[in-house]
Amino acid sequence: AEYMGEGPQDHECIVCLLPMFLSMPIPIEREPVDCKQTTPKLLSSMAMLATVSALFSPVVSLAKFDLSSHVKSKLDGGHEEDLWSSLICCVRTPKKRKNVFHREDSASRWFEKDGQNTYAEPLAVPPLVAWDNHLRSQSISQLVERSTQGFKLGLSPVPVSDGMAGVYFLDDSNLAHVGVFKPADEEVGCDNNPKGFTPKESVNNVRSGLAPGFSMFREVAASALDHKNFVGVPDTCLVRYNSLGMSRSGSLQAFVSSEGSAGDLGCSLFSALDVQKIAMFDIRLLNLDRHDGNILYQADNNGNADVKLIPIDHGCCLPTRFEVCDFEWCWINWPQLKEAVHPEIKAYILTLDVDHDIQLLNHLSINMPKSSLFVLRVMTTLLKKGVNAGLTLFDIASIACRDDVTTPSALERAVLRAKWLAAIDSVRTGCSFDKAFIRRADDAVARLVHNVVSRA
Repeated sequence: AEYMGEGPQDHECIVCLLPMFLSMPIPIEREPVDCKQTTPKLLSSMAMLATVSALFSPVVSLAKFDLSSHVKSKLDGGHEEDLWSSLICCVRTPKKRKNVFHREDSASRWFEKDGQNTYAEPLAVPPLVAWDNHLRSQSISQLVERSTQGFKLGLSPVPVSDGMAGVYFLDDSNLAHVGVFKPADEEVGCDNNPKGFTPKESVNNVRSGLAPGFSMFREVAASALDHKNFVGVPDTCLVRYNSLGMSRSGSLQAFVSSEGSAGDLGCSLFSALDVQKIAMFDIRLLNLDRHDGNILYQADNNGNADVKLIPIDHGCCLPTRFEVCDFEWCWINWPQLKEAVHPEIKAYILTLDVDHDIQLLNHLSINMPKSSLFVLRVMTTLLKKGVNAGLTLFDIASIACRDDVTTPSALERAVLRAKWLAAIDSVRTGCSFDKAFIRRADDAVARLVHNVVSRA
């Protein structure tokens, strides 16, 4: 290639070096290095990066490089703007200069030692960017900032082997896990799923009412709806991860250190308050994936596990249907559920305002389907009417749960009937279906609660 020697005499040359572009840092010596002596890995990397830059002829004219066709084809995907954003800096070298470089410092300034235009400031887009309106608190702003520190050091996300979707730990400058990133395109049923659960292979693994690619919205919705962090859901926001010329959306959740999961211990070690908080939250959002592996616990100095339970993994909450089975709620047979609802939880439930919750989700650009918002409304109504009538959380959960996989629950049958009646009302009175359904669903939930109270 022409960059092996003096270089062309009538072109400007651009060199873009980005350590994070590869799986490991590019080996650059501090002293000037002749390109003929540079490693083949470095030369191929420089050639690839230079070809990316060549896509931007209005920005800079580039020397002609003799690259193999397979390298060119990799860069021919129509992502010019994203690819340009991922480059760390550009350096124009004067004409008739040798391609010899050395490193000025660790702040990504690269320059020609005997050149006149010595350096350029970084032009990179931050590797992690929060969506608009998602820096809603100082803790979330700090989460995004700390999760970005590792990228600045050239650290790659750490893949997590557990689970069916793609999950990655993000580290800070101290090499400690601080964030959990879940890309939308690696969810179960998506093409880029790294664990084999692609659309063709995961037909039986996608839950009813949960469309692939939307779990990131549900993760953030769960965090946003945990008002005042009453339940303890870790801070979560929507982010864009810029890497290798591509921008990928996903959810970023604060990493929580723990002693283990609830499955490692017996439920008798957990306080009724913590268990009821999680159960209340799962009922309210109709979480379809509450197993004892996604409830973490933090022990006190004596090794007891009755201090705090932390719920994680809410990508299966707020489905579009009311289909939930008892085995999807690991806590349903725990004795704490059959106790009277804790006064703190009852007070919290009675202050819930579902209209405010829906406005909050819309403000955060969380694109939940209308049917999922109906689920949130009905389940919140069920909780409020149930605790007002003196029902336990076990009683309320039993209304919503199927006894077996094929038989609809009492709540499902009542909601279906409410939909039919709402459709008739909207035709007869001319009102909208939404208003008619809200009224009919409210009446149906009231009857369900009354039937349970009367049987008791």
